[in-house]
Amino acid sequence: MEEVISFVLHRIHDIVENGTYGEHYTIMDREKNIALRRKYYVTDSKVRDILRHLEKKDFVKSRKSNHECFLDDTVYIFCKSVKLRERFVEEAEEKIVKIYIKIVLADEAPMIVISFHEAEY
Repeated sequence: MEEVISFVLHRIHDIVENGTYGEHYTIMDREKNIALRRKYYVTDSKVRDILRHLEKKDFVKSRKSNHECFLDDTVYIFCKSVKLRERFVEEAEEKIVKIYIKIVLADEAPMIVISFHEAEY
C-alpha cells in the first residue's frame, strides 16, 4: 500500500505543479469547500500549496467512490494540518486547522478534489 500512496502523491504533486486549474484539476463547488474559504484566508495559491505538500503521513485511507459521478473510481482521503488565519476577525493570529481532502484520480480525466474543507472529526 505504501508504494501506491507514493505513486498517488507523486501524481497529485505533478498535476498541481505542472497542470492548469480547470483543465488538469479542479475543486468541486460544494458548500463545505466554499465555507472553508469564507471562514479562513484560503486563496487558490494556498490550496495549490497545501496539495503540493501532501505527505504519506497525511494519508487516511482509500476506497471506492460512492459519489454518483465517480462510481468506478477510487477516492484518496487525506487530513492535513495547516496554519490558517480567520477572516473578519480583527488581528486574527494563524491557527492550526485540519483540512479534510478527498481526491479522485482517474486515469484519463482531470484530477477532481471532491472535498477540501475543515475536518469534522
